[in-house]
Amino acid sequence: MKPKDRFELYATLNLTTYHYKVILLLMTKELTQSQMANALEAKKQNIHSICHDLKSMDIIQEHSRIGNNVYLALNLQPQVQAKGQLNLF
Repeated sequence: MKPKDRFELYATLNLTTYHYKVILLLMTKELTQSQMANALEAKKQNIHSICHDLKSMDIIQEHSRIGNNVYLALNLQPQVQAKGQLNLF
């Protein structure tokens, strides 16, 4: 999927400001949820919830694990689903 197509797809989704902030942060590099919370000056619980939403929509994915740290990155080939939609395959 081309970046232009991804941006159009993200624009059509019903996301909050913090969803977009997390997406923009992950466009630069892989980050942990703690690093994102520090960068956005937000609570870790809120970032965890946002990351959970974005993972369920297949926008972000786990990139790597180093110790207990889980680094997240944008999924370059998202198969976006609506929140709560079942994946039968």
